Amino acid sequence: MRVVFAFTAHCLFTQAASAADWQLQLSGYGVAPDQAADPRQSAAQAPLQQQIFLDEQGRYRIERRSTFPGDITFHFLEIGGPEGKQTVDLAGWRTGTETDSQGPDSARLSYTDLLLLSPALLLQQARELSAVDAKGGQTLQDPAGRSVRLLRDTNNDLAEAEVDGQRYLYSHWTAKNGLLQPGAITVKRGERLLREFTKVSLEPGQITPADLQLPEGFSSAFVRAGLRIVQVESAHTGWKAHHPLTIWPLPSAATALCCLIHHAAKKKAKRCAGKSIRPFPVKK
Repeated sequence: MRVVFAFTAHCLFTQAASAADWQLQLSGYGVAPDQAADPRQSAAQAPLQQQIFLDEQGRYRIERRSTFPGDITFHFLEIGGPEGKQTVDLAGWRTGTETDSQGPDSARLSYTDLLLLSPALLLQQARELSAVDAKGGQTLQDPAGRSVRLLRDTNNDLAEAEVDGQRYLYSHWTAKNGLLQPGAITVKRGERLLREFTKVSLEPGQITPADLQLPEGFSSAFVRAGLRIVQVESAHTGWKAHHPLTIWPLPSAATALCCLIHHAAKKKAKRCAGKSIRPFPVKK
């Protein structure tokens, strides 16, 4: 006879856990397609660290740092809550000093995604939890209203959660601070590996007002509807290229201009294909 126990929030709590705020520390790597230094490899493993604070009211703070081949480090900070979320690029690589602001729906999804990194907290905030099916699985409705599928291993331990095609595989469970927490988490989409956290810890924390404030020096995102480059021409050759392009703040503007010139040059090279090109005269 096979006995299957349903998962509830209480089954992942070893004792009464009174903390309302929690801190997650994760380290591992993300998989970056087409970023490997060796061309024979299809992807690179980019070291990844995340520090997360979250509470029961839907507020959170997540700081992500990832390093790509060439010692290129990206460093992002995201702060969210019931009113919405804001993301800034602490390294200034991609968005400079702009603040990416999103509404409550986006913030709720991000918060719920963080709960998937701690199944005990996810179960604690689940809206609904189904009965166990014939295969020993359950379905819950997360705080964002999505359906999350829970699966167990042969020992009846929670092994996997799946939502929107993304799978979270849990292992190395430990009991600490009144709850059970996986010490390793693998994230996949189908069978494709996205991230692997080889070290995960959950500790009671305390979110302060300062934790939910962005650092100084960041401002609202630049409005993209403004001046446009409509023509690029060479005073030396008379060559012209017509291509409307919105001007963005540096370094985005410089990048966009380089892309425009590259695109126009490719079109000109295509027109000249098969034609004899006379070299520049050499002065003697």
